[in-house]
Amino acid sequence: MQVLARANIQRHHRVEREQLSVRSHMSRILRRLQLQPLLGFQDLLVAGAGVALVVVHFVAVLELVKEGLILVSQERAYAPLYLTLPGPRDEGLSGPNEPWKAPMESPT
Repeated sequence: MQVLARANIQRHHRVEREQLSVRSHMSRILRRLQLQPLLGFQDLLVAGAGVALVVVHFVAVLELVKEGLILVSQERAYAPLYLTLPGPRDEGLSGPNEPWKAPMESPT
């Protein structure tokens, strides 16, 4: 919520069409994670980023998670999101399209 609150939202504004590519933002996120192994979602955004850019970044993060290329963690509800690249210890914890799901223990 803080990310959207920081986005440049105004009551009266002019809508302009801007070409934004989710794939290019996915590539940018992966490059940043190669340089910085733990990255906060809010660190992806530049000051004054508009709502459209916030949404494109979020969709790019969701696609990267879906493809198993990054992991997202959060300490509690409404806490900041942190992105990391999966490491060797993360392999085999989930299916190829669900890297966020760890195996559940059976009840005894």
